[in-house]
Amino acid sequence: MPRLNILIGIGMMLLGALSYALPSVQEFSALFPCFSGIVIAGVGIVILHHPKTGKLLMNMNIMAALLILIWMCLKVVTDALQLPAIRCR
Repeated sequence: MPRLNILIGIGMMLLGALSYALPSVQEFSALFPCFSGIVIAGVGIVILHHPKTGKLLMNMNIMAALLILIWMCLKVVTDALQLPAIRCR
């Protein structure tokens, strides 16, 4: 599982870098998958070196990945439908 975390983290880093570099309008929010990929891959590396902390860190990592995935899906849908973004005051 730690190796899978590292691969998923690398994939998210590539996704973030491509989503920032390819479109004509470059938004900073396109780099969020890249930053989260760094965290996910880093946790995978920590679990490889310290397997005792594996269960807790893996659960936290999965929750973070799911929240980021949901956020990215919502962002894609709102961008595709050109809906106004929800902003906090």
